[in-house]
Amino acid sequence: RDLLASGSVRIDGEVVDRSFVFKLGATHVCQAGKKAFGRVTLVSEESSN
Repeated sequence: RDLLASGSVRIDGEVVDRSFVFKLGATHVCQAGKKAFGRVTLVSEESSN
């Protein structure tokens, strides 16, 4: 929460807050702070079977 409050969380290069909603099926690059990166792809349970 401290990272969100300080504006240190970025999704696809843009600063986000707690109201950000991921798009289903899209791949996002997430950054928390200076060094923590991750790539996230959300899929529905129906399409993952």
